[in-house]
Amino acid sequence: MFRLHPSVPVMVWMQLTYLCVLLQRLQTLQLDHQNLGVQSPQYVD
Repeated sequence: MFRLHPSVPVMVWMQLTYLCVLLQRLQTLQLDHQNLGVQSPQYVD
């Protein structure tokens, strides 16, 4: 098995965690928009 540079897996892990955080934020934002749409019917008019 070949050995990667010690900093490479750390960078990849940081990028993966960063993407996971961004995805979670996007999902929470979408849920917030849906909740606002349900809780505020005055915007439907």
